[in-house]
Amino acid sequence: DRQYVDLKKYNIKLCVFDMAGTCVSEDGIVYDCLKDILLRYKVSFTEEEFNEWHGANKVEVLRHFIITKNIGDESVVQEAYDEFKVLLDERYFGKNSSLKLIDGALDTFQLLRENNIKVCLNTGYPRLMADKILDHLNLRPHIDHSIVSEEVGFGRPYPFMIHELMRRFKISSSTQCLKAGDTVKDMQEGKNAQCGLTVGVLTGADDQDSLYKHNADFVIPSLKYLSY
Repeated sequence: DRQYVDLKKYNIKLCVFDMAGTCVSEDGIVYDCLKDILLRYKVSFTEEEFNEWHGANKVEVLRHFIITKNIGDESVVQEAYDEFKVLLDERYFGKNSSLKLIDGALDTFQLLRENNIKVCLNTGYPRLMADKILDHLNLRPHIDHSIVSEEVGFGRPYPFMIHELMRRFKISSSTQCLKAGDTVKDMQEGKNAQCGLTVGVLTGADDQDSLYKHNADFVIPSLKYLSY
């Protein structure tokens, strides 16, 4: 099937998967929360402006809009970010939570790990939120490591999360890495890190045309289309 990407053809030793929209289905709640906070602070923005920030570090999104639209300074950014974290926590883990794993993700993780490929998750969430998701969905036994952008100073499209994971697992060449995600920022991150493969998935924010336009090597319906 042409939609499958067979990793046997590539010398991949490390797979770096985005969390929300790639491994975790969350119905776009994170973006709704960001928009709600921006509206709470009377920030005006177009959908097009906002969509460019899919996959970015969340505080960087708020900073961009609050500072460039002259709404406030860094203290306002931090205040908005704190409110965002509370709102996201309520919607992710409250009684009406729709948070779940994307179908086939765990099977893919298992397949990769059985073939000695490290499976890592990376995200623009703060560490506390990432940990809560990992625990809520019992992901820890199924992955080798996770990293968040605040641990390396800069989120996507910077390549530093991938570089840090390479260092951790002593991967000598970025051509041995695969980056997969649902956003343009994920594709840019993979390319900036010079990954051997950068793969878009259609389970999240951005569409096939956008992902290919930003140099995805492949775009697949979901992670279960990675084979070995």
